[in-house]
Amino acid sequence: MQLKVRIAFACLLVISGCALLEDYTAKTAAVRQASRSGDYAAALTALPPVGRQDRDAVLVLLERATLRHYMGEYALSAADFEKAAGIMKDLEERALVSAEAVATQAGSLFLNERVVPYAGDDFEKIFVHALDALNYLMLANLEDARVEVRRCYARQTELLHQQAADVRRAAENKDWPTYAGSDDYAVMQGKAADHSVYRNAFACYVSAYVYELNNEPDEAYVDLKQALQAAPQCRTVQQDLLRLSRRLGFVDDLEKWGELFGPGPEIPQDGIDLLVIIENGQAPIKTEVNFAVPFGEALAFFALPAYRFSVPRFRCVQIAGPQDPLKMDVLADIDAMAARNLLDKLPLLFAKQLVRASAKAAAVGRLQQEYGPVGWLLGELAAGISERADVRSWTTLPQEILVARLFLPQYIDKIKCRHRYMIINKDFCLLVAIPY
Repeated sequence: MQLKVRIAFACLLVISGCALLEDYTAKTAAVRQASRSGDYAAALTALPPVGRQDRDAVLVLLERATLRHYMGEYALSAADFEKAAGIMKDLEERALVSAEAVATQAGSLFLNERVVPYAGDDFEKIFVHALDALNYLMLANLEDARVEVRRCYARQTELLHQQAADVRRAAENKDWPTYAGSDDYAVMQGKAADHSVYRNAFACYVSAYVYELNNEPDEAYVDLKQALQAAPQCRTVQQDLLRLSRRLGFVDDLEKWGELFGPGPEIPQDGIDLLVIIENGQAPIKTEVNFAVPFGEALAFFALPAYRFSVPRFRCVQIAGPQDPLKMDVLADIDAMAARNLLDKLPLLFAKQLVRASAKAAAVGRLQQEYGPVGWLLGELAAGISERADVRSWTTLPQEILVARLFLPQYIDKIKCRHRYMIINKDFCLLVAIPY
């Protein structure tokens, strides 16, 4: 009887391992395929249903919000982003105080990472508010757009402080290499800032744009400088810094930017300010890398996530205007952000893998001692099947975001665009196009 109970338990573990969160990448393949072809309505239909308590609730809401954003359903998209942001906050707060969260984390240590409800990668949490601000801009709702950019700033600051704390702990533990001729901690802080995914140039630029629309040029100027730190190659950011420093009378800054970037754009007296944003391609998707190594008399199974990148739809985007064609600048490289974010997480993921592998190998050893080859086989089967990497990610994000700002010589009543256009008011015009 005891043997039957043990075997039944092992079989149950195998079944649980199969059932615990099927591969999200495979489950949403139809969503990505429809989105890639520009059929956003079909992609929306292909999304799995979602309940607030589902482990993938945040992710499905993010995918749905993005698809609705592409379809021009900005109010519905904003509502989904709000729901997703609320669940993210709930999960973060619950992780600090909830016994349920402790039990879930324990489950992740015993089975795999997929038992944990998805709360979003750090760089994704910033995009939630940045894209939501864009929704409100397209609705000409500057008040709510301003709310979202402030939330976005708070989220970036929170994540930067968290990263700085990690750097400080590493310095105290002497986990970082030393650098001759400089203060170690200061250099490490610099390295952290240089490689940070938490200072999002797109989010900073949208924030600056919103502040400028609200006639707050000083606030806009601060965000533009942060955007420059995250995307120093972006000419649109460079030219806006020149233009705003001239407007604000920052003579020293104007001289500095002029030396770095050359003369700023000539702005017509009665012209129209046109901001063009292109959301190009599809974000990378996560796949699973599996391997096994001998561990005593058993095998230790490992499964780690890795990104698979796609070819961007457009290598270069130019705008044909009254003058020479204007090449659009990459403001946000989501491929690079995702890769860096995963690289930062890998040490912790691998450490948890070692804990799981050790526990499972010890359990397999005990089954082999008690039940021989049958126990060993069932134990190895259960350990191998239950070890799965968490391949969930926000796959409907664009691969990159390009931007250009034009100052046209006359007011435009309508802008022709393959996808959509939007006039904010007689002084500002915002156009968002999703190429497909």
